[in-house]
Amino acid sequence: MNFLYPSFLFGLLAVSIPVIIHLFNLQKPKKVLFPNVKFLKQVQQSTSNKLKLKHLLILLSRICFIVLLVLTFAQPFLINNDAGNMKGKPFVSVYLDNSFSMQNELAQEKAIDIGVKSIQQLTELFPGTTSYGLLTNDFEGKDQYFRNKDKINERISEINFSTNYRDASAILKRQHQNLFGQGAENKHIVWFSDFQKSTMGDLSSLKFDSSIHYHFVPIQNNEISNLSVDSVWLSNPMVKAGENNTLIVNLLNSGKKEVRELSLKLYIDDIQVSSAVVDIKPESFLTTSFIFNISGEGQKKASIRFEDYPVVFDNEYFLTLNVSPKINILHLFDNKGANITDVYSNESIFEATNNASGDFDYSKIATTNLIVLDDIKTISPALLKPLKEFVEQGGSLLVFPNKDLTKKSYEDFALQFQLQNPEFVKVDTSQKATYEMLPPDFSNPFFNNIFEKKDSRMLMPYAFPTVKWGKRGEAILKYKNGEPFLSSVKAGKGTIYLVSAPLEEELTNLQRHSIFVPLLYKIAFNSIVSSERLSFSFQEKTLAVDLNEDKKEANTIYKLEAKDFSIIPSQWTSGNKLILDLPSEQMRAGFYELKLNGKTKKTIALNYGKKESRMDCYTLEELKKLTEKNKNIKLYDLETSSQFADIFRQNNIGTPLWKYFLIGALLFLLIEILLIRFYK
Repeated sequence: MNFLYPSFLFGLLAVSIPVIIHLFNLQKPKKVLFPNVKFLKQVQQSTSNKLKLKHLLILLSRICFIVLLVLTFAQPFLINNDAGNMKGKPFVSVYLDNSFSMQNELAQEKAIDIGVKSIQQLTELFPGTTSYGLLTNDFEGKDQYFRNKDKINERISEINFSTNYRDASAILKRQHQNLFGQGAENKHIVWFSDFQKSTMGDLSSLKFDSSIHYHFVPIQNNEISNLSVDSVWLSNPMVKAGENNTLIVNLLNSGKKEVRELSLKLYIDDIQVSSAVVDIKPESFLTTSFIFNISGEGQKKASIRFEDYPVVFDNEYFLTLNVSPKINILHLFDNKGANITDVYSNESIFEATNNASGDFDYSKIATTNLIVLDDIKTISPALLKPLKEFVEQGGSLLVFPNKDLTKKSYEDFALQFQLQNPEFVKVDTSQKATYEMLPPDFSNPFFNNIFEKKDSRMLMPYAFPTVKWGKRGEAILKYKNGEPFLSSVKAGKGTIYLVSAPLEEELTNLQRHSIFVPLLYKIAFNSIVSSERLSFSFQEKTLAVDLNEDKKEANTIYKLEAKDFSIIPSQWTSGNKLILDLPSEQMRAGFYELKLNGKTKKTIALNYGKKESRMDCYTLEELKKLTEKNKNIKLYDLETSSQFADIFRQNNIGTPLWKYFLIGALLFLLIEILLIRFYK
């Protein structure tokens, strides 16, 4: 038998107190006068023997009470085979999972609070010479150093939730480096985590060192649930002021219980604009939608909100909605036709300028999103260079040929854009059936959000080609013979749309077909659709933000600002994009203003990583498989924060006996009371 606190054994000297009291009975004898004592001698002898026995029994019970009470405070235990691992000067590396999933509760305490209390208990169990290292998901530089008991307790009081999460291999690698860098012989690694599968990764692939003692402490609630927004997208990527649009939301219930009548609300600029009530089955996804309408221009701050307890960090999803600006269209023609003009004049979002190809202001090209070359017989050489610069910088060009085109000018056009040499076709109106078009390929992203109902048997228009542009690029619409009618070719940052037939009444009925307007609208919309997403995630580490017209110049510094937060992140440009490095441990989900010289250039919506919201954790049975393969791993099953010290002590120090000694002490105290009260 060993003692956890042997210094308390000095308390056994207190045994002398009842012995001294017994030997030196301070009670003075009382003289009683009696006429004849000869009749009392026998009674007196008998009473004296009983009193001696009573006093001896009381003395013995007092001695036993004091001895057992002292032993209780000394905390005796039966030594464990691993007790030697706790002696000497151990080095203990502790990992505390401070990711947001540790908001889950066990016995009405947050998991991270249980972890902090358990670390404090851990420092009481190891010898005073122990050195402690702490690791969190932030992997901070100051945590590479080992501390004594007092310093480590100060450090854990500073821990807060982090936007970072780490896989198990990275955690273990960092701890191994820290321990072996100390040259320690008695090494321990302790993990306090919920062992979330989505962030920890594959535990079976971990490599454990036989010279290290591992202690895994899963802090889990098997009934925990969590709701989160997995993804969002717009039914129409063009958000137009004053027109209804639909925001589609994909929700995830990662818990094991069905959630009924969950109220979801969509806010735009902190005003509720839409709501939905849904039921979500356990461990499943559900898609719902919000119809909304925006007024005004520019970026709008939007958020999806709901109530879900106890994991609350992902109860709000942030995004920005960009109200589309006017789409500037330059329509150039030889013989003015009403087809293109009429299409783009029916929508307020289009700002169309119609000009003859030989008589327009070339400076308008710089502010144009889409240029339409409509029925131009000869493409002027003076126009070729501005057109090439326009497309390479991101503009869109749509070309409808002329039936009597000048071959040389179209060949020069193809050469300028490095297209295939065009083939010029003599119109043969007798082959109408050959030049009917095939229905659209609805798997082509070009046709996304064009048709409400997708019918592969729809009747299509015909068109007699005058020029074949070759098969370079992507065919958007084809003839029945497989030749492309409308194709798109990437050139620089822009796109060229090539049509094989003019918009002449005798050559095509496309302009009277229902597909004509959606085609032209889609081409116009594609000319300004930005690559920017609705929101970003902290786990991306770097953000790529479109600068648009605000190209970053030398010594230009952008700043990120929120309500009570401001930072200048590491930044550089790539083409027309600003790349930002995020110090995510200092940030929280929400809206951040990207500012230049005090002026807001963009609003960025940042959300927590999706992996963190998935509450599927390694079970005790799955974790036990690790202990079966690696005998130097111990697993601790906690139900409350107060259990850790007892379980750890029993597994690593020995079986505690103090409870039994306390019961024995109370039992002898009761015996003493009974002797005094009833023994006559």
